[in-house]
Order: sequence, then structure tokens, then C-alpha cells
Amino acid sequence: MLLVAILCLPASAGERTLKVVSFESPPYAFTDRDKIKGMLCDVVREGLSRMGLKVRFELVPWKRAVQMVRFGQADAIFYAVCNDERTTFLYYPHEPLVVESTIALKKKGRKIAVDRDFSNAEKLFLGVGRGFYYGPRLEGLLATRRFRKVEEAPGYAINLRKLLAGRIDILLADRVPSAYFIYQQGMGKDIEPVTDDFGEVIVFDSVKSYLAFSRKTTLPEMALQFGKVLLEMRRDGTYTAIEARYTGNGN
Repeated sequence: MLLVAILCLPASAGERTLKVVSFESPPYAFTDRDKIKGMLCDVVREGLSRMGLKVRFELVPWKRAVQMVRFGQADAIFYAVCNDERTTFLYYPHEPLVVESTIALKKKGRKIAVDRDFSNAEKLFLGVGRGFYYGPRLEGLLATRRFRKVEEAPGYAINLRKLLAGRIDILLADRVPSAYFIYQQGMGKDIEPVTDDFGEVIVFDSVKSYLAFSRKTTLPEMALQFGKVLLEMRRDGTYTAIEARYTGNGN
């Protein structure tokens, strides 16, 4: 079985370079001075290297990236949510590449009561990202809870300025990208996440995303092996160390 799997690959594992596609999404993947870099690029590069593989990244609009792995124009894609339709043309590892966690940010030192179900929504000025998807549970709460006011803005820069100016009470944000932006802007002393009564950061919703492999150009064994390597990277501290380079803390 192993011999058949090896023979079916276009080249021997040690020689093969995988074409991996994604889209511009700092700090996960972005272009800096004509070079593609980012937290998930580093994770994928390290993981595939441990498998004896090389990688070439290409950042394109998301819909195009999906079509490229569907038709074998790319070997893998990140960061892809798993659904029934995509499993018809992608192999998924058992281990997610990243868990996108939605938290709430507030001005440091400001006392604001918030629970996971927004039971006091009528008292809250809420900030959200225009066009952002926060996960199925949280999207349901946003649709059914009556907030005092909801303000949309296209990105973190405007929303965080609103937060510091007191125009909104809390801002919903993806944990890692928001931590990256706050770190880059030196705003860590002014912004903090909303916590529960035990001091734990409240995660309102989360979505698992993966490095998924094209069924046209790879075999399921590759996804299986990458999942094992990714789990190893989390256990030995490599994943946390890579995240810390982009967020300043790695938590």
C-alpha cells in the first residue's frame, strides 16, 4: 500500500514542491516587499518541511483559490473551513491549522459587564467589522439580541479608534488578527479583551480552519501526515513560538 502511494505521487516526497494558495489576510498570510509571509505561511512551511516537502505560496482572491485546488491548479489551500461540498474535492487533516476565535475588546480599565449570551445587550454599544463572519452561534445572537446600538466599520483601525474614544463599549474581533494589529500599532497598553468572573477571556464563537489538499494532485495520506505533524508542532511549542512572532505574546 505504501509503495503504491509513493508511486502515485508526481515526484518523490523529498523532491516535491507543493503549490499552496490562500488570500491576503494579515497576520496569517500577506505580501511584504514582494515576499509572501505570515503566521500560517510559517506554520505550513515548517509542517511540510518536516514531511520532506518544499512549498511555494500564491495569494489570490479566495474564490479563485478554491477553484485552483478544485481543478488541480494548486496542491493545497489554507485556511479553509470544512463543509460537505468541499470534501468532494479536498482532503482534510484531522488537526485544524487554526481555530478562529471571536472575542470582545474593550478600553483597558473600563468596567463593562458582558456575558457569553449578551443578556445585557440593550445596554451595549457594539462595534463589528463590516462583512465579517463571526461563526454560527454568534451570528445567531447578533440577529436576535437587541443592542443599544451596533456600529459597523471596514477594519480594525477605525473600530479601535471608536473604542478608545468611547463611541462603542466593546468590539467583536478575531483573536489573532486583532492581537497582531494591536501589537503592530503599540496599542497593547490601551486595549484589553473582555473576561469572565474568573479572569478568563470570553470566546463567543470559534471556527476551525484547515490546510486542505487537492484530490486532483495529492493523496489522503498527505493530509493524514500533515495532521500528525501539526499536532506535534503544537506539543513541542513550535506553533506557539510562531504565533508569538506576530502577536507579541502567543497566547
